[in-house]
Amino acid sequence: MDSSHYYRQHWYWGGEAKLRVEGEKLELTSIPDDEWDKVEEEAQKFWDEIAAESERNGRVVQILKDYNALMRKAGRPYRYTAG
Repeated sequence: MDSSHYYRQHWYWGGEAKLRVEGEKLELTSIPDDEWDKVEEEAQKFWDEIAAESERNGRVVQILKDYNALMRKAGRPYRYTAG
């Protein structure tokens, strides 16, 4: 686990970041907030279906929903959608 994290950290700082700045093959893109909101709306429907399968699923999904709501309220930079 530690070596995996170490490798990822060095790939990002030594590889991906350099490619973003100096490379030609990596392009930073984003999804407009209104389009991302549609994705999240559909995801909510999916998670509601999963939550309905069992009590345990419902508890886990609620934890994820609570976290998601907190991140939406926190806004940028913690969450890259409109609060």
